[in-house]
Amino acid sequence: MADALLCAPSLNARRHEDITPSNILPRLVSDRLLNIFFQEWAPLYPIVHRPEILKLYSRYTTNPDSIEADHHAFAQLNLIFGIAAISSTVHLSLGNPPYRIEHV
Repeated sequence: MADALLCAPSLNARRHEDITPSNILPRLVSDRLLNIFFQEWAPLYPIVHRPEILKLYSRYTTNPDSIEADHHAFAQLNLIFGIAAISSTVHLSLGNPPYRIEHV
């Protein structure tokens, strides 16, 4: 076990070159994940500025190539999607819908 922790990283690790616009999330999935993040995580941990993230997300949905060139923006969105995905898997395992339907 200790040897596995001390050995060199695997050469099979994904590099940035492996991430292409064809690997982006479908719009329905990314919309849902962004909503989950702002409904469940952002109120508890207000570490991102919602208007800036929404502008960034708009760029992402309009032209994914522009985001891929901006490593910081690409990382921010993928971290938000990842955090929200953790939450959505908990909801699915409990039988709850992964988002709230809000009526106006």
